[in-house]
Amino acid sequence: MKSEKKYNTSNWIGVCFLVLVLIFTLSGVFLLIHIKNNLRKSILGNLKKDTQIISMEIDKYLCRYGELVAQMLTNDAIVSFVKENESSETIASSPDYKKVKATLERIKSTSNNIALAWLGMKELNCLATNEGIWVPDYDYDMETRPWYIEMNQSNRKVTYTQPYIDGITGKFTLSIVSPIYEHGRLAGSVGIDIHMEELISFIDSYSIGLKGFPILISSNDTIIYHPNMSLEALMKIEELGGKIKKTDSKFLGESPEFYEYIENNTEYYLFYNSMASNDWRIAAIIPKSEINAQMNQLNTMRIIIFGSFTTILIIIAIMFRLSNNFKELNELYEKLGIKEKELLENNKKIFSAYEQLANSEEKFKIQYATIQDYTEKIEDLKQKYDIAIKGTNSGVWEYEVSGRNFYLSEDFKNALGITEKNGKDYNSLLNELLAENERKKLENEIARFMSGGREEIYCQVNLKNSFNRIQCILIRGRGIFDGNNGLKLVSGIILDITKIKEQEKYIEYIAYYDPLTNLPNRIKFIEALEKEVNDSQPGAIMFLDLDDFKRINDTMGHSCGDKILQKVAESLLNIERGRLLVSRFGGDEFLILIKREENINEIENYAKKIIEVFKDNIMIEEYDAHVNCSIGITLYPFDSIDVNKLIMNADVAMYKAKDLAGSNYVFFNNKMADKLKEKIKIEKLLRDALKENGFTLLYQPQVSTLTGNILGFEALLRLKAHEISPIHFIPLAEEIGIIIEIGRWVTKEVVKQLKTRKEKGGELKPIAINFSAQQLHDSGYIEFLKALLEKEKISGEYLSIEITESIFLDKKDETITFLHKLKDLGIKIALDDFGVGYSSLSYLTFLPVDKIKLDKTLNDKFLIMDDIMVISSIISLAHSLSLEVIAEGIESIEQYLRLKEAGCDCIQGYLFSKPLDIESIDRIYNDNLVQKLQKNIKFCKEEQL
Repeated sequence: MKSEKKYNTSNWIGVCFLVLVLIFTLSGVFLLIHIKNNLRKSILGNLKKDTQIISMEIDKYLCRYGELVAQMLTNDAIVSFVKENESSETIASSPDYKKVKATLERIKSTSNNIALAWLGMKELNCLATNEGIWVPDYDYDMETRPWYIEMNQSNRKVTYTQPYIDGITGKFTLSIVSPIYEHGRLAGSVGIDIHMEELISFIDSYSIGLKGFPILISSNDTIIYHPNMSLEALMKIEELGGKIKKTDSKFLGESPEFYEYIENNTEYYLFYNSMASNDWRIAAIIPKSEINAQMNQLNTMRIIIFGSFTTILIIIAIMFRLSNNFKELNELYEKLGIKEKELLENNKKIFSAYEQLANSEEKFKIQYATIQDYTEKIEDLKQKYDIAIKGTNSGVWEYEVSGRNFYLSEDFKNALGITEKNGKDYNSLLNELLAENERKKLENEIARFMSGGREEIYCQVNLKNSFNRIQCILIRGRGIFDGNNGLKLVSGIILDITKIKEQEKYIEYIAYYDPLTNLPNRIKFIEALEKEVNDSQPGAIMFLDLDDFKRINDTMGHSCGDKILQKVAESLLNIERGRLLVSRFGGDEFLILIKREENINEIENYAKKIIEVFKDNIMIEEYDAHVNCSIGITLYPFDSIDVNKLIMNADVAMYKAKDLAGSNYVFFNNKMADKLKEKIKIEKLLRDALKENGFTLLYQPQVSTLTGNILGFEALLRLKAHEISPIHFIPLAEEIGIIIEIGRWVTKEVVKQLKTRKEKGGELKPIAINFSAQQLHDSGYIEFLKALLEKEKISGEYLSIEITESIFLDKKDETITFLHKLKDLGIKIALDDFGVGYSSLSYLTFLPVDKIKLDKTLNDKFLIMDDIMVISSIISLAHSLSLEVIAEGIESIEQYLRLKEAGCDCIQGYLFSKPLDIESIDRIYNDNLVQKLQKNIKFCKEEQL
């Protein structure tokens, strides 16, 4: 009975052992899974933090250069330069470019990492850089360049382009660009190119875990940095060595930035983070093997513990099994039972102690891993701190409240030239560095902080002396409190902001002053004028313009022109300092503010003093230049209290003074304002006509004196709904710069009429188009005309271009080249208004013209029987040069007969027809107008009889 009981007890103990083994195994598996998940989450969390830190640093690095590009947009000289419509061949010699180039050179000098500072001019299809003007080959198109496309597609004010290998330097380069708009259209851009070595070096220095590394990816998934790639080996993300797939969310969470992929048979975890300044991403990568190595250590420890415990249980089980097999030991059963109980109790205690020891060991391992991780992070942060401190020329400071000791980092002490050890007395250090007023400013800031009036110390102070060229510093700091919430330390950073202050002063200067003359610019002038007007003070504004200054630039050169402007500015300043504010409005225009003066006589005296300045010639090097000026004067508050209107009034009066010739001044009056209003009204009509098809063409026949048939027509521009003479609106169109658009419209309309008549099967006769001198600046007109003729299938022989001799006053060689290009298209050239100018006959010897048109005033004067020889001589001279002669403005039969006798080829005037619309022209297209005229004359005589 006792043996059976003993046997049952042994079985029960064996079952308990098996249960204990099972519980221990399951607990170990669960604990391992739990530790593995926590370890994975910890590593991936650290991976995310590393990615965010790197992307933040790269963002700051790029934004520093992006701010330079944004500042370029605030520079009026740069913006106006981009909007100029000069040709690419002459832009390099312009004085504006020299100023812009100097500004670009200063921008480049702000950082050794800037490769190029440049401006893109869309209309001229060229670049202005700190190294010079770059005019591309003929097949270069700025609109097809990658940086232009990226800038145009971007919604950002500043665009960071895709990096590329510079074709000249071979360096990895990035362009940062911003667009410039004029009247809603893209006029050009500003930008800088930076080398990527510094950025790549920074990323390369950043370590992630033991074997991890960062990669930098652009917005189109191009790898910018990868530690296993050369700079030239730019690849797509799919070409890293394996396909990227999203990992299981139960391990990585719900964040879409985590990925896992395989590269070169190695599994990695990867985390993306996008940057704020552009669409680049930084990815931090760590091998799965780092996590697996730690898990393997855990598995090894678990196997050892589990094996030891299992061995003990097996030994105990064998002992119990032996006790059942040896009956001779039954008599010792009770004693062994007692011992067994004691052994079990001891085993339980051992097992409990072992479990505690195992748990403690696991905790120690986790704590050790955490400490090791923090140690590595601290070392990484220290390296980043050193990079940041050296890169920003800053230092760390600490103020011990109780001892009033001041500590400063060694790097910044060395920069300031301080050799004493740290812990220097607060008062003595401030006395050494700061003047009395600057010290008080800092002490007041610290006192407000100590009293709770500030959350942090933020103070800019100027140093007493220039310490190694450090003149201005920014001090920032926060408090560190003890356990009783008492202020223990104040610590923060000191930043050298000398260069920032110098740049701010320079930007402020160029914002308000003209760099050539050092006079206040338009913005500064308007501010001063607004103050005077708002203070209800009377005064006057003078708008001064140098007469025919363009001639000086063309004959003496722009550098001499600039020196003349400087001399004029100096002379104006010397008239009476204090009462006058002299500013440069732009070009050769100056604005002069006479403050707190309402006496007209005194204001006139100022004008006379200014004119007196220009009586003597201005000596510039070996040149002796004579300069005249025109002055427009307006009074405030009498004429207006609106600042913009006052300047406009003075401008209008100045143009009236120009009409008087010589150096003169004119006061503004309301009649001038009425003319200005009329001018504005006509300008609006012209702009509306361009947009809403408000123009029309009339055609005046040109009749052969030999046959009486129509040889061709002159196209005359008219406004459809308004009876305004072209004499009034054509000069205004030239002045406001829309004559080029109007000229192209006229050309299209004439070619359209020729095409319509050709499609109807009618005979084509040449049509003459009047050409403005300003249309010479339409650099694309030749290509436009060529494409138009090809598209409509019209020969150039059916077009004639009428020019006046005023077209040769500027750029004579370029004008002749332009005319030869027209003749190459088969177009004939007619010299209009012949006989009005002073040198028309000399023009005939070198101009590529086919016809001359005798002006109406010439015909009216010399078509008297006694003076017919003058006209005959001119016609004979033209015929000797193989030129056709057309007489315009002919209104009487006597004029016609005398011109026919003198050998004139063609007649145009009201004698035959006034200008007609296209439908009326179609009805007389093939008529003999001389015969019709003779019939009308015969009919009139018969009626009189």
